[in-house]
Amino acid sequence: MVDTNDIQDLCLYLDAVYDGQEGKLHFAIGGQPYQTEEGRYSHRKWVPGFFHWPDDSTEIAGEMVKAAKVGDLFLCPYLMTGESRAKGRSLARALVHAEIDTEIDTDCVLSLNGFAVASGTTGHAHIYIYVPLTESVPVHQHEQLCRVLGERFGAKDFKVADNDVLRPPGSLNHKATVMNGGGGEPTQVRWLVRP
Repeated sequence: MVDTNDIQDLCLYLDAVYDGQEGKLHFAIGGQPYQTEEGRYSHRKWVPGFFHWPDDSTEIAGEMVKAAKVGDLFLCPYLMTGESRAKGRSLARALVHAEIDTEIDTDCVLSLNGFAVASGTTGHAHIYIYVPLTESVPVHQHEQLCRVLGERFGAKDFKVADNDVLRPPGSLNHKATVMNGGGGEPTQVRWLVRP
């Protein structure tokens, strides 16, 4: 059974990151998760795909939420020009993003007119921060702005590319099912600061 709140959360996210654009919405489903010998989280199955956005947006969100029940759903927050999720091939870069592994100051996100998504498992504050720009910027400036945003919130590892994939709200993080002995329940990916 698909929760309509999950679909609403995902639709809000899609509207916020794509902001009236049309193009290819790229996603991937990570299935059969496992813990590597090095202690990292990975997937034995990785299924990429794309939809044309905004065609059938509610139906797309419903299908994605269903898929997220059985695997990790990742979305690229930038629409692409083609069927390949290649770096530098986004239609526009009028949004910057950062991946933060510590608690954040949500007032600071609000002061930047940004929004944030909490995607971590219990005890791990894995947060994505997004800040809209007034206009699209070239690839090199986009990467610099993403890096600066990450530094502002204490990021140690940087996702700065316009082809990154991140977990959206309305989906599930399945790490707890396999990490550190496994057996845990998937964690809800949720809004921390709504747009």
